[in-house]
Amino acid sequence: MINMKKILLFLLIFSLSEMALARVDITKPPEDSVDAENLRIWIPIEKSSSCRVIIDILDQKGKIVRQLANRLLGKGYYNYYWDKRDDNGKFVEPGKYKYKASGRIVNREGEVKVVYKEWERKCNIGLIDIKKSNQLFVELKDDSALVSIDVLKFNGELVDKPVIDSVMNKGYHTFVWQPEDHVLTGRYKAKVMVGDYQQTFIVWRIR
Repeated sequence: MINMKKILLFLLIFSLSEMALARVDITKPPEDSVDAENLRIWIPIEKSSSCRVIIDILDQKGKIVRQLANRLLGKGYYNYYWDKRDDNGKFVEPGKYKYKASGRIVNREGEVKVVYKEWERKCNIGLIDIKKSNQLFVELKDDSALVSIDVLKFNGELVDKPVIDSVMNKGYHTFVWQPEDHVLTGRYKAKVMVGDYQQTFIVWRIR
């Protein structure tokens, strides 16, 4: 007999993975400059006509681990950056991978390299709700993580340090940025640092 609960649970997990992958901006370079160079895929479209381009990431055995893009591109030069995840949203093993970009007027192959920082695969960082973008979460998969959060203006000026070198253990941690009254309404950058890994998010000061 078919277990509908298991099927529904699988579909939910699959949908969440798809949503997570869809939110990744593969045209935005990683904050780490080494990652940005290791994971960059450059696509030139030098003819005036548009072309559908498919970018696949393959392991050393030639197996496709991720279809990074399937897009209609016009004339121009494009950079794409792999987020080190497979089609199921899971981090791949470190090492060298191949990419293949194919289309009617595009045929490029090359190599990308996956290197991880110590805490990169041991934490998830993000906004709890994009509609309430002053709320962040840090999910830790191991103990004794040194966590800090800096809030900055877009020119890099420090506005607030709501979390300073706090040692946190395995689990799900939430943070709500509640700035002092003198902080103006508007958008800011929240830099979340977990050990040697960091990510930056847009947060709002709403009165």
